Amino acid sequence: MFAPTVEEDVAFGPMNLGLPIEEVEKRVKLSLERVGMGGFEKKSHTI
Repeated sequence: MFAPTVEEDVAFGPMNLGLPIEEVEKRVKLSLERVGMGGFEKKSHTI
């Protein structure tokens, strides 16, 4: 957990691979949906 939002944290890996932003956004959305976290993109992961 390095970034202020769930979306930015999930995007960390794909961004470091140098993927285009459109691909990163697509992968983040798909990944969050697959684990039942769609809609949490802008949430902070602090408790």
